[in-house]
Amino acid sequence: MDISWTPNLSVGVEKIDRQHQELFLRVKRLVQAFEEGRQLAELESTLAFLNEYVLVHFAEEESLMEEYPYPGREYHLLEHEIFRARVKDLQESLASTGPQPDLLATIKQSIVGWLVNHVCIEDQAMGQHYIAVNSAAPRSQLP
Repeated sequence: MDISWTPNLSVGVEKIDRQHQELFLRVKRLVQAFEEGRQLAELESTLAFLNEYVLVHFAEEESLMEEYPYPGREYHLLEHEIFRARVKDLQESLASTGPQPDLLATIKQSIVGWLVNHVCIEDQAMGQHYIAVNSAAPRSQLP
């Protein structure tokens, strides 16, 4: 499964797109680190950074959904909670068992798969809502 950000993943919100690019890059590095058998400390550090970055990124999206009332907000927030829990579970698994082969499979399924799907469906819908609201607003009301 490819984990490269491409322009067709753009949600139309520059700040969110930049953060998505960084997320995709970090997840790709995490997968590569596992595949190359890197040291446990490097894997833990990469996963810890991903966990922290996700918190910042999700807070940004959640703020946007609140500022421009997004009808799919509750479901979107639930999706974010699921992802945060998955990353935390992976951190705990890595700490307790080390970089086992099944952990890489879990990362590919629950992190890579979720991220691609979430951006393609949920985040693009949120971006379309943001663009629609902004295109309808008078110029004096735009941030």
